Amino acid sequence: MVRFAVVALMVWLLAACETYDWQRPGATASATEEDLRYCREEARLEAGRSYGLLGGRARWGAGYSPLPQQNRLTDFCMRNRGYTRAKAGAPPGSGG
Repeated sequence: MVRFAVVALMVWLLAACETYDWQRPGATASATEEDLRYCREEARLEAGRSYGLLGGRARWGAGYSPLPQQNRLTDFCMRNRGYTRAKAGAPPGSGG
């Protein structure tokens, strides 16, 4: 059982080594960074409202983290701006 857990952990860690970038045909690196910065800030603010940081319903306690909600909102925002996720270094539109 321990051997299986170690192998599973190693596979998971190796899979986590792949990096992905946001890509949109015709978008410059600076435009992508600006859009990502905007989406992250909007996601942070919205997750704060949703989780009580700025007056929404409170969800405090052990294990609380707004990060999963922020990540989902950031992804939603970037996809609505026409971006897709692709492996780092892949040509735009290849989909990874």
